Amino acid sequence: MSKGTGSFGESGGASVRSSSAGAGGPPRRPVRPFLFPRLEKVPRSQLELVRRLEWMLPDGMLTGEVGESVKQGLHRVFDDDVVLWLDYVHALPPRSLRKIMGDPTFLGVIAPAPHGPRGLVELDLVLAHSIIDLLLGAPGESAVARPLTEIEQGVLSYVLLETFKAFSPGAAEPGRHRLRLERVVGSIDEGLALFEEETTVAVVELKVLIGAAATGYLRLHLPASAIHAAVPPENSPYRRSRRLTRLRGNIHRLSQLRIPVRAEIGRAELTGGDIAALRSGDVMLVDELTTRSDKGENGRAHLRIGAGRAGKIEASLELVDGTYKAKIEKVVLGEDAPRVAADAPLPEPLPPADTKPPPPVPEYTLPPKGARPPSEEEEVFRDTAITDLAEQLSSGKRGWGGDRTTVTKPDEDMQADAADLLNDVPLQVAVELGRVPITAEELVSLHIGRVLDLGRAPGEPVDLSVNGKIVARGELVEIEGQLGVRIVGMAE
Repeated sequence: MSKGTGSFGESGGASVRSSSAGAGGPPRRPVRPFLFPRLEKVPRSQLELVRRLEWMLPDGMLTGEVGESVKQGLHRVFDDDVVLWLDYVHALPPRSLRKIMGDPTFLGVIAPAPHGPRGLVELDLVLAHSIIDLLLGAPGESAVARPLTEIEQGVLSYVLLETFKAFSPGAAEPGRHRLRLERVVGSIDEGLALFEEETTVAVVELKVLIGAAATGYLRLHLPASAIHAAVPPENSPYRRSRRLTRLRGNIHRLSQLRIPVRAEIGRAELTGGDIAALRSGDVMLVDELTTRSDKGENGRAHLRIGAGRAGKIEASLELVDGTYKAKIEKVVLGEDAPRVAADAPLPEPLPPADTKPPPPVPEYTLPPKGARPPSEEEEVFRDTAITDLAEQLSSGKRGWGGDRTTVTKPDEDMQADAADLLNDVPLQVAVELGRVPITAEELVSLHIGRVLDLGRAPGEPVDLSVNGKIVARGELVEIEGQLGVRIVGMAE
């Protein structure tokens, strides 16, 4: 397949052609991609580092919203209101830290964990003198940035120790440690020696305002190895309580969101091809069924929210006043989740077989070496050829070699091959007795003993869903001792 060299503009992007104009339409006009050359490039490793960093810092600090417990702790230290807000977070190689550190400055060694890697805390000298004046009642020297005396370093060490106490939990929690100030270092070189074996250091700069006068910055220099070690286990009490605190703090934003709670009473596994071929009247055998709703019997159900991959709610089913009620008994996280992949696509209907073939592709070959540059008209022709060739390839036709011989396959055969591929995709089909729409606020308030009205009477049809999406409706039947669902209707 011949390939053009492409013409590049000042932005560095190749000229492309709009593919909206068909054969016989208006002439196509040159289109250049819009690029963003000045955007900051953020590596994925930095995003992962920041995500892990949040477990080492007080909740909300990376979003600029420090909790009330931290504010109260800092107020006790300074006897005045303290405002902290995040200025930036960067991941840098250790050799770049010297460029951003002040000289002279206050540097202390901090220990995120008792026997793990160490980090640094850096305090703006102007802020440091303001804090000392505030605590000792001396005349203000906030404009002076002279080196600190040993007595002044001792005062700041006490202030930082109390500040880290405010940052940390009141009691020891499994999987989380308090930040501790170990000692003060005398020079930048002594501080940077801690990072000799590190590849990345996260720099967290916080703007600090104490009362109405003392202002400056505080930086935390935390090596990646210490950040990774500080992440608590997934099932730790601290991680769960922090997740719940965040949820309660943001639940008002989701108060109007309606979330379906699905009551599953059975499960079966089919391939994508089987589901695509389902028609009214077909019967699907069920691997397990926890309730015979066709006979009005009581039983059990698994309540699932969303895709249901995080876990389930075990509930008992009772027939009350002609409809089924689900009583919550137990919440199970991470167990017996549906086996369907999060991104497993549902089968799409095949396009009709009489789809019109794409227009013929204009022929184009590379110019011989040393030939003159193409004219503007030739450039337009070349770009159009490339665009049309891409359209042809996307429709299943390919050209090979310089002789431009095209190898094609009938559309019907291509569609049949694609349909055969669905037979290798196993999907979990859930049998749902009913769905209950609740708000996010109601979801958080669910507790053991809560009763949900499913609004489904005995003998009513059940729903068949894949990954939470209803694909069909059916009725329970018994086939020679095995339970199944007869399809009575397909979802649109």
